[in-house]
Amino acid sequence: MVKNSSEKDKGKQKSKKGGKKDGPKRALSCYMLYAQERRKALRTEQPELKICDASKIIANDWNQLTELEKEPYMKLAQEAKERYEEEKEKVKKGKKKGKGNDSD
Repeated sequence: MVKNSSEKDKGKQKSKKGGKKDGPKRALSCYMLYAQERRKALRTEQPELKICDASKIIANDWNQLTELEKEPYMKLAQEAKERYEEEKEKVKKGKKKGKGNDSD
């Protein structure tokens, strides 16, 4: 018995169109920058700590920080966002220039 294509694909997730994304990775938020730094410290302090438990600790610690303590991470996040926007514009300009030369 031959299955038609709709039966074969049933249950499989469809992939996004376009395949690999062109351009830079998106900038990290101030919380994610803090979490990366804090996670490294937690690993050295408590190497047996599970990821989910570490995430809970990090989130709790972040919520306990004052705005003044969060400021360095906010600055880093803003710089990362500006860098991302610049790189995104470069990619956009590059695509416009090369658009007429495609022979696909």
